[in-house]
Amino acid sequence: MPLKSKRAVIRHSTYTAPSTCVVTARYPSITSLAPTLNYPPVQQPPLNPPPAGSAHLPIRIPDEHRWVHLRLLPTARIAVTNTQLVSNHKFDNIHSNLQKSSLAEPMPPQNTVSHQKNYAEKKDPYPLHRIALAPFQSVSELNRLLRELPLKIKRIGEDRFLSFLIDNSLAPMWSDVVDNLGSGNILSRQFSASLKREQFNAVAFYLLQRDALTELDRIFDGAGIPYAVFKGAHVRELLYEVPGKRPSIDIDVLVRKEDRVGAISALRKARFAFHPVAENISHEATLLKGRISIDLHWEIMRPDRTRVDLTNGMIGGSTMCKGFRVLSDTDCLLVLLVHPVFTKYLTTPAAELVRLVDLHRWIGIRKIDWDTVIDLAREAQVRTATWMTLSWLQLMIPSRVPETVNRRLAPGPIRRNYLSKWIREDNSTRLIDHPSLIKAGFTIPAHDRPSGALRFLWSLLREKRRAESITRKLEQITVPNNSRSD
Repeated sequence: MPLKSKRAVIRHSTYTAPSTCVVTARYPSITSLAPTLNYPPVQQPPLNPPPAGSAHLPIRIPDEHRWVHLRLLPTARIAVTNTQLVSNHKFDNIHSNLQKSSLAEPMPPQNTVSHQKNYAEKKDPYPLHRIALAPFQSVSELNRLLRELPLKIKRIGEDRFLSFLIDNSLAPMWSDVVDNLGSGNILSRQFSASLKREQFNAVAFYLLQRDALTELDRIFDGAGIPYAVFKGAHVRELLYEVPGKRPSIDIDVLVRKEDRVGAISALRKARFAFHPVAENISHEATLLKGRISIDLHWEIMRPDRTRVDLTNGMIGGSTMCKGFRVLSDTDCLLVLLVHPVFTKYLTTPAAELVRLVDLHRWIGIRKIDWDTVIDLAREAQVRTATWMTLSWLQLMIPSRVPETVNRRLAPGPIRRNYLSKWIREDNSTRLIDHPSLIKAGFTIPAHDRPSGALRFLWSLLREKRRAESITRKLEQITVPNNSRSD
């Protein structure tokens, strides 16, 4: 029986997207190019022979697009190089070790998860995480940590640490950290210049996204559609003195389910291209225009992940922030705490450490009504997931979370000890190539009650059966009128 393929997505998160890249993959990992964008292989100068058992696949990436879809066998391992400076690439559960590289010197395929583990101490799977998050600790610890950082980075290797920072969206903020090292800075100029370049690209891309947010408000206001921006594009406006230094790959927008057709139609009329994926059509779809990507959600997560629908209440409580609508503080904090558990498995590379920095700053800066947050989590039956993210945060960056909050959110002692051990040992990353095991051993126990997990699994099967037909229907009924007439 043939192996079921999976899709990897090369995504450009910064302003400057390379025009060409070369994917080096273990043969026969690449089975076909996804028909949704249908990028043909392009002719390239002769490459060095690929490593044994691997093959090169050059791909041209048009400037007007920000990602490329590849279909890969489940065992795929891929690496990316290109003729220009590489900006940040993201993969679905597959992360590349990015470097400034020439096509004549292709990067050997490697798994970033593996190289992270090479530097892990036997009892601590998070050595790189702790160094990357060190500058965001309390002020009392900061001076001591800054003195130790350069030597630790040298031991790790600047190229690998730079890749780790880029993968976790921390490189732009780290540029300021390195600038402040002063006479104790023993890091190379190339390392500092790479961080500065990431910061420049992030700020430039932020300006594009700000223009898009203004346009988004105008589009939805004109169509009479209530909406709210949430996650990265929202929280950076509240938590960072220079918001552009906190990267956000896309703009996440929440609308009511009954408004999804109108919202998609309005965006397509404004020349956003509709790129639905049947696997996710139950709760979201992506729309692209140039380098701007909008993830349009009509559910916070997959249907029935929470006991009650949260979308309408969150839309109703939205407020204006710097020219566009956003979630209320309580709703936003709940999303930040719950979303990574079920969608990113909390500790995997896909979760990005910048999310922990967001939470640490939020707890330190914003006034939090913990009683309301806990009540909302209890009503939605996501108390366990909320506690898990707070536990992960405390493990990485000690934050001022009241102990009474932890006690009120925590599950029973058996599940608490089991999930704490899972997080401490980073089992989600260890099992990254076996998502079914992660779901069984992590996300299912993350539900407050067994009935909640069963409700979600039943809903998931139902939505899978309907996904293809719903995708086709949305594509048909949201086509702008002028396109229909053509």
